[in-house]
Amino acid sequence: MNRRAFLGTSGVILSSSVVGCLSNTDEISSENGDKASDSTEENWEGSTPTRDESSCSFHAKLVEEPPEDASIVHVEEEKLEDVAIINRVFEKAGNPDEYEGTAKMRSGEYEQIHASPDSTEEYEEAVEALDSLPSYNNLDYPSGVYLTTETEGIVAVIAEVCPL
Repeated sequence: MNRRAFLGTSGVILSSSVVGCLSNTDEISSENGDKASDSTEENWEGSTPTRDESSCSFHAKLVEEPPEDASIVHVEEEKLEDVAIINRVFEKAGNPDEYEGTAKMRSGEYEQIHASPDSTEEYEEAVEALDSLPSYNNLDYPSGVYLTTETEGIVAVIAEVCPL
């Protein structure tokens, strides 16, 4: 076999192998090596997989100087004081021992708080309340719903977080 034929055959075989490896997107490995289904792909029955709501939680960043174009919702005005997750976030926001580190963004550093729902009802209540409010999305500032209370004077940006 001459050199050209050998290289041509080798190239076809090698490219077929690489394409076969790259086209297998049924599973994605996480950083720790566990395999998880690709949430953007449809499963074999034709339905889109749903997230596991029991592993969802709510993260909040405390903002001292909110962006001028963000809509800030007052908890009391919107009658959100009975939403357990929102109450928990503001309780933690008033206690620096509850802070869970800082998030660095272009606009500065923000203290973080995490609140997990105690039940499906509590989760659904929080999602319903937050979905009904204006959400702010900007690469420079924290994204989510900007909330404040009259008594605390703290602005917390709350967003739902669900692992894939």
